[in-house]
Amino acid sequence: MRFFQKGGIFLCASILAVQGFRATIVGRVTDDSGAVVPGAKITVTNTGTNDSRSVIVSDNGEYSIPQLAPGEYSLTAEYAGFNKVVQSGIVLETNQQARFDISLKVGAVTQEVQVSAAAPLVTSENAALGNVVDQKKIVELPLNGRDYLQLAFLQPNVFAPAQGSNLGFRGGFNVAGNSEVANQYILDGIDNNDETTNQPLHRPILDAVREFKVLTGTYSAEYGRQAGGQIIVTTRSGTNDFHGAAWEFHRNSGLDARNFFAPQKPSFRRNQFGGVLGGPIKKDQTFFFAAYEGQRRGQQEAGLATVPSFAFRNGDFSSIPAPIRNPLNGNNPFPGNQIPQSLWSKQGAGLLALYPLPNRNGSQNFVSAAAGHFSIDQWSARVDHRFSARDDVYAAYEFADSTEFYALSNPLCSARDVPGWGCDELQRTQHAVTVWTHIFSPRLVNEARVGYTRFGFYRLQQDRDVDVIQALGIGGLTDAGKTPFNNGAPQVQLTGFATIGGPTNLPQGRHDNTYNYVENLTFISGKHAMKFGLDIRRFLFNSFFTSFGRGSFNFDGTFTGNAVADMLLGMPRQADRNLGVPFHNAMTFASSYYFHDDWKITPKLTL
Repeated sequence: MRFFQKGGIFLCASILAVQGFRATIVGRVTDDSGAVVPGAKITVTNTGTNDSRSVIVSDNGEYSIPQLAPGEYSLTAEYAGFNKVVQSGIVLETNQQARFDISLKVGAVTQEVQVSAAAPLVTSENAALGNVVDQKKIVELPLNGRDYLQLAFLQPNVFAPAQGSNLGFRGGFNVAGNSEVANQYILDGIDNNDETTNQPLHRPILDAVREFKVLTGTYSAEYGRQAGGQIIVTTRSGTNDFHGAAWEFHRNSGLDARNFFAPQKPSFRRNQFGGVLGGPIKKDQTFFFAAYEGQRRGQQEAGLATVPSFAFRNGDFSSIPAPIRNPLNGNNPFPGNQIPQSLWSKQGAGLLALYPLPNRNGSQNFVSAAAGHFSIDQWSARVDHRFSARDDVYAAYEFADSTEFYALSNPLCSARDVPGWGCDELQRTQHAVTVWTHIFSPRLVNEARVGYTRFGFYRLQQDRDVDVIQALGIGGLTDAGKTPFNNGAPQVQLTGFATIGGPTNLPQGRHDNTYNYVENLTFISGKHAMKFGLDIRRFLFNSFFTSFGRGSFNFDGTFTGNAVADMLLGMPRQADRNLGVPFHNAMTFASSYYFHDDWKITPKLTL
């Protein structure tokens, strides 16, 4: 009974290949003379969960213990006629294949040699290039917005994308000269990619991340899907001790600088708050870890724009030396460059009235401070359970729900320089994973992962609840084909003045579902550690994307010599409108298979 409580199992194995996001510890056992000590017993124990794994050193003096969860371990080496060696403070990292060689001294096995505070283990068993960002760095280094992926830039060969890149706007980065769309994001061993932009789909709570690793090159065959970086994230799990934390981070505009042209400093306020709790459900067997974080942000965005003057709005263009032509009267000039109200177009005057009134002198005669806001709530939960010495399973679930309103400055929804034409972004992400590790025999270890990711997204125009087109009575835009999706104002381009109206690319939205199954089977034979695997992914895409659904009007002075005069007369140079809302539904299927062999030719050479 005690055997199963400790979770110990004996393996006789040589060097094993890297086990995905888990860790492997390998080494060589010798005596004082340098001769190998076959038959020695090596035991590693997770100090947090008391899970232990044992192996017997092979005839060539090598040992390997695979499929270890990242964390802190102690290691014991013992053999008859030698002192027992106990090494504590061994930290195994995500996707690490670490070497720890042991030298046994002649003596009684009842005598122990205690070693603590081990130096970081050296990864010398493969040529993969990459570094781990551990929890201490993640939690303690200052991060604007608490996004752990900002720490990826601490790694060699990781660079910011080209200035102005849309993917850079979303937080992407380049690895080893590859595009930001060439990276692969893995969360707890399962696909975490936005298949449309190839950016990370779900970003877990900072304090729920144990560590993450950025592989930048020469990684093993199981990471062959993308040519760029492999970003492997491991979440935290519970231990035999209860641990918790709570936090509140606050930032405001107190130390911000004021825009020279703004009448006052725009306000800014951000609060991030949350907590984590982890511990045992049943000691040495079942553990939990849960986290919550919320964020509330409000800020003003300053805008500068040129809008039509009071005189222009009243049809008075007497300040312009060039004549204003009357296209309704043989292009003869209007007397005094003034357009009588009787000639005004109801629709044109209505569009002109959508412009705000000027509030300052000069060419940029309108300044504004529009308020945007952001809100997000995130939850995560994980349960680890050890069924037996040969089987352990864990399941994790991540959820995030966010709402953001962009008043002026979001380039993804046609940014405007005047308020009233912003957009709302609504997002919901879910990520679920179950991982089962089973040891069939001392030479055969299997890991199976199944995961599901769902992404819901809407980007909507600010004035979607107002049927501006119907109110203005603009012909051709109120007929069949108009839907509630197309409520709001058309886009208005007025040469020499700010563009107003709803963004032409809204509304838009999508619901993506990704199903992922991964299996890795490791077989050890002599000096060969062979790994077979498959990665099956099924993607479901459901989206809609409108373009010019509310119409677009361009006034440039073609008819009268002045763009505002053309608008008052209702004479655009160009008018566009697309009918309907295109819906797109697609399904793709991707399957990948690999074989990987680590051949230990000599103690210092692995091919």
